[in-house]
Amino acid sequence: MKKLLITLSSALVVSTAGMSVVSCGVKPEKQVVLLLPGESIGAGSTYIQDGYREIVNEFNQLHQDDENFVPIKVQWKPSGTIQSAILSGDNLPDLYVSYPDQASLYKSTKLSDRTRDMKESMTGEIQGAVTEEGQKAWDDFEKDLISNSFLQEGQYNGEQLILPFGKSFDVSVINVNLFIDYLRIYDQTNADIIQTHFEQYNKDERSALTNSTGALTKISFFDKPKSRQILGISNSANQINLSDELNPSNWVAELADKTGTGLVKGIREIFKDIDKILKIAEDYNKLAQAKQESPIDVTSTSNPVANPVAKGNNSNDKNFSFAVDSIANKLFMDYAATSGNEIVDTNNQNNDFFYSVQYTGQAAKLVLNDEWIGSENTLAYLDGMRDLALTNGNDKLNTYTEQWNGTFATSVSEPKKIYTSTYFANGTTFMAAGSSAGSYNFTKKIKDKNNADLAVVTNADLLTAPSASGKGTGNAFMSQGPGIAGFKSNGSNAAEKEKTVTMFLQYMVQPQISARFGLRTNYMPTSKKGMAVYQNYVNGKFDNSKAVQNKDGYYDKAEWAKD
Repeated sequence: MKKLLITLSSALVVSTAGMSVVSCGVKPEKQVVLLLPGESIGAGSTYIQDGYREIVNEFNQLHQDDENFVPIKVQWKPSGTIQSAILSGDNLPDLYVSYPDQASLYKSTKLSDRTRDMKESMTGEIQGAVTEEGQKAWDDFEKDLISNSFLQEGQYNGEQLILPFGKSFDVSVINVNLFIDYLRIYDQTNADIIQTHFEQYNKDERSALTNSTGALTKISFFDKPKSRQILGISNSANQINLSDELNPSNWVAELADKTGTGLVKGIREIFKDIDKILKIAEDYNKLAQAKQESPIDVTSTSNPVANPVAKGNNSNDKNFSFAVDSIANKLFMDYAATSGNEIVDTNNQNNDFFYSVQYTGQAAKLVLNDEWIGSENTLAYLDGMRDLALTNGNDKLNTYTEQWNGTFATSVSEPKKIYTSTYFANGTTFMAAGSSAGSYNFTKKIKDKNNADLAVVTNADLLTAPSASGKGTGNAFMSQGPGIAGFKSNGSNAAEKEKTVTMFLQYMVQPQISARFGLRTNYMPTSKKGMAVYQNYVNGKFDNSKAVQNKDGYYDKAEWAKD
């Protein structure tokens, strides 16, 4: 699995080099401060705040009897707190949660000598000398990273400004139940076989995530007779044309012969092929625009003659076949999937990416490239969706959702921010791409006609997939998420505070600690061992009795997580 990261600091337009500092005679903090700034963690993201507080509380309890131990306190502050502190001369946090561009921004101020090199802090070098224990902690951490690019994205001018911790990934999610229901328009019999095989896969391989039976939601979205009439399918049993790769009748016949991981791979390959995606989108758009026929609805297949229990989308009756939260992320992932590169160097004008940056003094010029690796597939996808939307004649309407209804959605503010998971949770989106940190929103319940909760999409219906980067390309998942940065401790007990920082950094990156944080927040571990713990907790296979408890009280090895 490829991880694509862009070093945002290299594309930063430095505008704060002349930032002045005004001292107000503020007394230094006696405790170590871990700041959760609003730029990185929103006020409403209390579950993430609680995740950090849990780690800190346990760490403080573990060391409370140590001689000269300085405890850590966690503070959430609104956006701009650190910038204001720099300007006013107020206390700066020993540690804070940050994205790379924010940390590199502070490096350009007159307090650049106060910014913390996280490697020096973790090894103990910041206290005067690297200890053997500290060097081993760093070496183990670096060796165990899922990708070295996690470190590289946080490096700036030779310093490690960001320590990678929790990561989210921009992933695509397929609604298998909706896809199978679509295939029934073309071939009811084979589509039913596919459902049986997929439910068996759920039961055999994903029972802890789905349910004991692996059953799909068994909610139907398409009125089959009306849909066949609108799409011009006179007899769904006689639609197979072996020479036509874009005929869904072929897909359903081929998939019906597959089971287990073979079936899963076959479904993913369809949703990676741009031409097949556009075929699905074209059919869907025809059905969505045939309002007088109402072929798209939500009906329980256990009682197909019953009245619909809910509209396919309960937000102004808008339906979108495909959705991508971040177009920029898609550009990055398609580049990575085609080129095999994990990192984009935006300083390099020959980076084969869609842009580079040229610096002149404190000014930066953005240079756009006419062509880049992966551009052919990316533009085919986006242009295809645009062309479909234009056929509906809604381009003069006021809002994005009105203009693109029936085709493609991206996250928009009209006026409130709407993420594509909102449309996906309503059951009528085949595939949506968004952050894994908000993955629970893909299965969020909607309201039925009686305003009662209705689970239209469940875990049993979902299948994760890489970006729809084109047939024959590699698989890419873009990593994102803030890490840990800081400013050097000050005050009369600065040495003791630095010791606490070193111990805490070594503590928080341990496998069980980072895995539990991932389970609490959906920000996954950056280490292989941490991910092993995380995955085995998720699928129900983690067994504490087989883990090894070390002197600090956390489990760092098990039979499935050994070197």
